Amino acid sequence: MPTSEELKEHIASISSTLQQLQSTLNNLNSTSGLLQPANVKDPLLEISKLSSLIGAHATKLGLVFKPPIAATTYNTCFQELDSFFKYIKFLISILNQLKNSTESYSNLFINELSYNTASIIESAFYLVEELGKLIGSEDVLKDDKTDERLIGVGIVWEKCENISKNAKIGSSGILRGKLKSSSSLVLDASEELKEWLLDPMVGDAFNLDDFSDNFDGDDDKIQTSNNGDEDESGDEDEDEDVPEAIIKYGETWSPKIQLVKLLLSLLDRSIPASKYTKKFSKNIDLFHEKQLKVNEYVDDLVASIVYDMDLENAKKASDKLTKEINQIFEIVKILNNNDEKKVKWLESWKIKYSN
Repeated sequence: MPTSEELKEHIASISSTLQQLQSTLNNLNSTSGLLQPANVKDPLLEISKLSSLIGAHATKLGLVFKPPIAATTYNTCFQELDSFFKYIKFLISILNQLKNSTESYSNLFINELSYNTASIIESAFYLVEELGKLIGSEDVLKDDKTDERLIGVGIVWEKCENISKNAKIGSSGILRGKLKSSSSLVLDASEELKEWLLDPMVGDAFNLDDFSDNFDGDDDKIQTSNNGDEDESGDEDEDEDVPEAIIKYGETWSPKIQLVKLLLSLLDRSIPASKYTKKFSKNIDLFHEKQLKVNEYVDDLVASIVYDMDLENAKKASDKLTKEINQIFEIVKILNNNDEKKVKWLESWKIKYSN
């Protein structure tokens, strides 16, 4: 029968390996040097199964490590730790199999599953570390160590559910989630531009001068060395008018940006169910890259108007934005095999956007 010291050493060994695996995944490096790729027929199905097994064994660990831990249960603790760690290693091996199957899976999909796997390893490390603190500790029932053990089990389950969900929804489902996030960011930019257009001002969209005026103290007593020149220049800034061309350009693009937000929120209807072919996966990755660019250029456009008052840069950003949107349309058509019923609405949107 193992001793408490041997159990502690075993936990320390597992923790060390988990840390190494987590560091490798977080740096987006391959873990194939640590664990060989699996060779299963349906890796995505296996991921769902393994996520349930990892969660189940986390629960068992929570039970067998319930303090006070009797020496007679040390052997069971050993076995459950080994089972828990075994399934985590198998999950990583399947991830390595997916990474080697670049002809079938998109980078978007692989990266998301890699992130999910790293999160599982991180939560497993936390749980194992907390379990180690319970061995041979006489005051475990007097503090919050037992609560940390249960929290660790819950976190493992949460991370396992995340990877199971993503394995089931596939690259298409993950892309839909990314579109939702981008839509929210574009909405923020749209609202910012709309608010600025209500009261256009130069270089102070958030009224920072008004905010600073609310502070009381000794600042009023500070004398400037230039006999008030700074105050005079400040008055000049306040009196400076926003160029009419900038305001008109903002008024032109405010409704267009709202249309872009609408586009991103509706595009999920034109993303077909996940397929694991080279052509489909390549276009999913292109779609993802383009929708990120849309978000970037909307931000550039709004910043050029609201903060920089730079009409030339605003026009450049809007041209780039339109180019990315047109390329997304072409990708959507390819994904849907040019099925007119599924892409016809895009043409209606395009007409409104072009007006």
